[in-house]
Amino acid sequence: MTPEMIERARSSAKRLNIQNVEFRQGYLEDLPVEKNTVDVIISNCVINLSPDKAKVFAEAIRVLKPGGKLAVSDIVTDGQLPDAIKKSLSAWAGCVAGAIEAEAYIAMMKSVGFTDISITPVYFDKETVDSAIHDMKDMVELKTVSPDDVYKAIYSAKITAYKPM
Repeated sequence: MTPEMIERARSSAKRLNIQNVEFRQGYLEDLPVEKNTVDVIISNCVINLSPDKAKVFAEAIRVLKPGGKLAVSDIVTDGQLPDAIKKSLSAWAGCVAGAIEAEAYIAMMKSVGFTDISITPVYFDKETVDSAIHDMKDMVELKTVSPDDVYKAIYSAKITAYKPM
């Protein structure tokens, strides 16, 4: 997204002697790539930061070759997040505020044509969740929610999907 990110990626590729990669500056919602030219898209915890996730998935399917794979690790929820969390800058920085329900995430992927979608939840450890709850204690009333529900409400998901042949 920034020139600094491109330079760091190029530096890493050079250091690792990787030559079959190309780096381009752009946005998830408007990829600087021709349609049907990409074999695999890998995304690690950034789609949840986009305000237009449906556009991100539409762009991904546009640029993938038929049979191409989308492999995502992202933060999703099991239920709606309170508005206070959605508006919290620290929750945005922690990749939580932009998270949506897993079912809605998958529905967006299906709506643009992705198939063979699989999702594997990866729950956060108790200490991480407890720390986040502590940091948000003045913003959100969590006393009416059981701790076990909170531990399972926000989680990382490993998601794979394919563009049909």
